[in-house]
Amino acid sequence: LIFWALLERIAIKLSDLVIVVSNEDRKFVIKEYGTDPRKVLVVPNIIKPPKKVSQEEVKNLRKALNLKDKIVVVFVGDLKSIQNADAVNYIINDLAPWVWNKHKDVVFLVVGRGGEDFQPTTSNVVFTGFVEDLAPYLAIADACIAPLRVGAGTKTKVLECLAYGKPVITTSIGVEGLEGLIKGVDQVIVADRNSFKETLLNVVEKIRDGELKDSQWSPVTIYQRLYKDFSDSIRRMVEWVQKN
Repeated sequence: LIFWALLERIAIKLSDLVIVVSNEDRKFVIKEYGTDPRKVLVVPNIIKPPKKVSQEEVKNLRKALNLKDKIVVVFVGDLKSIQNADAVNYIINDLAPWVWNKHKDVVFLVVGRGGEDFQPTTSNVVFTGFVEDLAPYLAIADACIAPLRVGAGTKTKVLECLAYGKPVITTSIGVEGLEGLIKGVDQVIVADRNSFKETLLNVVEKIRDGELKDSQWSPVTIYQRLYKDFSDSIRRMVEWVQKN
């Protein structure tokens, strides 16, 4: 970590232009490294458009994973990273056992490499390991979660879940850098660790009652905002290069 911080500091000092993915990161670079604000530009992350997944594929995958008639809550991420490992430890040691005592039909599907490093204490947690195609796993989700406590940049997992029209329960860290993008998007529910369990339970009950399906929000909304931010940022970057 010390070596990484040193390299980052040297690289930023030597750079003519520093590109970051969020306004939070921009503030950090300016404050931490004393960088001229005129040299720091934000170019937000973008994601691929969602793939079409047939109902037959959804049915087959649910059957293969023994998830028929289950409410599936998905977490996606590389479990070798610090922030994702912390989130998964919370899921298997705290969240999943608590939900198991209340609802036996809720299953947590953890998608990403590194699952062999964890030992769930209840049977309502399923690890898939690394998958080539994320689309079917997001398609079978009833909801997605991102109970992150640490991390920087923007969390593309939140954007990917939204792209597939899934409600996302996350934390303030999970939406850091996305605040303007998700404004007015009622599918993004922000909770802290103290209220995360009850918030998820409330979403599960709404899924059971079919209330979330009535939302007027469309995934297209996120793309309209995301690509407008991205194209505007690219334009500013080109203008900076021409000027300097």
